[in-house]
Amino acid sequence: MVEAIKEANFIWKEYLVGQISEDDEERQLKFYNYIKENHKDFYEDYEIIIYFMSYLRSYNKSTFKYYLKNYMRSFRKEDDKDIFKMNLVNKLYVDAFIDKDNEGMKLKFRDGVKKYYPDLIENYNLIFNYIIELQMYNEGVFRYYLRNWKDSDITTPEGTIIHANFIYREYKSCRMNISDENLEKIHKFILKEHKTFGKSYPIVLKYMVYMGRYTEKALKYFLMYWRENPPSGRDEYHKVWAKYPHYLYKFEDLRNYKKEKGQQIEKEAYKLLVKEFEDWQTALDEAEKKYEEDRAKSIDNRKKELLEFIKNKKELNL
Repeated sequence: MVEAIKEANFIWKEYLVGQISEDDEERQLKFYNYIKENHKDFYEDYEIIIYFMSYLRSYNKSTFKYYLKNYMRSFRKEDDKDIFKMNLVNKLYVDAFIDKDNEGMKLKFRDGVKKYYPDLIENYNLIFNYIIELQMYNEGVFRYYLRNWKDSDITTPEGTIIHANFIYREYKSCRMNISDENLEKIHKFILKEHKTFGKSYPIVLKYMVYMGRYTEKALKYFLMYWRENPPSGRDEYHKVWAKYPHYLYKFEDLRNYKKEKGQQIEKEAYKLLVKEFEDWQTALDEAEKKYEEDRAKSIDNRKKELLEFIKNKKELNL
């Protein structure tokens, strides 16, 4: 192990001395082939390390040590093997220091993982997306996912709670700077990756992301209330959704819970939900109006162009 670490450190220093930029694919390939030819034994044993070092500037001594300790292990369960792989992928991604907006490097990283661990992308694409899009990963959360996700049904209360627990645990593992911009990015990502949950429980997701507030018990009581009082119209949905912040306040600190304050929180939440829907409806109406105006202008312009074309044809006796 010691000799392998020494050789890896030496190769990495040579790479840094070469000052190979992240978009210089020609020099990256040359370096990769040079190591392949001149460090044959090392390359044959640790090809994945050389690949990520050459093409993604990803290397860290502690990550390599982690790899050395585990890559030849015989795992008792397939899940344990997958956990090792996902842990390694996360470490490699962190070591690469890929900018959150650098889509080219993200794609290159994805291709690298697909090259060496195609089953990881195929079986756990959701976890992988959390890593490369939001820098969110925690081994304990991945274990929770492996134990619970496969057989969970989002249409049941139990399945909903599993989804909510997973999303919140991932959220708490975030390594990004929690700015307003990043919060919006996180919210959009979760809406995209967890469409059913996001559409069904928007207020739960907003409190989770924008306020960092969530408790399983509040969600359980919220779902029970919803089941016992099924809404039939938009206003009734707002009233049901407004129950969630009430329950959240209650179960975050049950000993100091005051019913009057909970009811006031519920009223305020209802008002905000109504206003949010009205604002959304106004924006939608304005967008539709603009579309119709633009469409009418476009049709009018095409008519003028056609009349001009016919006029020119007549003048030229065509």
